[in-house]
Amino acid sequence: MSEIENSDPCGICGEAHRYSQCECVPFTKHIPDKVALTRARATLPEVVNIRTMADGTYAICANTFIGKGTQLGPLEARTLLTLNPIITFPLKLFSTNEEDLSGYYLDTADEYCCNWIIFISPAQHAEEQNVICFQHKSEIIYMCLKDVHPGDYLKVWYSDYYGKKMGKKPLMPYSLSIPTKNTDMPKEPVGKVYNYFEQFNTPSLQI
Repeated sequence: MSEIENSDPCGICGEAHRYSQCECVPFTKHIPDKVALTRARATLPEVVNIRTMADGTYAICANTFIGKGTQLGPLEARTLLTLNPIITFPLKLFSTNEEDLSGYYLDTADEYCCNWIIFISPAQHAEEQNVICFQHKSEIIYMCLKDVHPGDYLKVWYSDYYGKKMGKKPLMPYSLSIPTKNTDMPKEPVGKVYNYFEQFNTPSLQI
């Protein structure tokens, strides 16, 4: 049995051929839909751009100078009762009751329901951190901790207070974050924990 006999009838004339082969309305070309941007990409401001890294992850790079103290966001995302296991930088909205550590996790893995803030990568050590995140009422705010110059990547970590609630420690300097081959080293690094407010001579934020 031929391909034409197996196919559905033409939706234009009802004969046994493809609609693109119908002589009633000769097919000439197809105009496809425009590719729709996700909400995260559509909300990207002009001062930054998205870069694709070698490992397939995304990062935010500055196009222009962004001054210390500049607020970014707030973050927009759906709330979840439990943490999405694919999220590597968890964020949580806590109850306004200071003694209540329950709350909702934010689903930063869905580009269609989030804004561009989800592309800001977590910092790996203190020297590369230039953004902090913290909770203000029912929002997660991102703020530049120091001046960001064109070509710099935005790198975020938790503020001291928010980090304690999240169970996250302040970042260490790069020299203390390098793994060593000495298996006898203690699990926790020895030395002064890096404090970004001291390093950049910045007073604690009062929001």
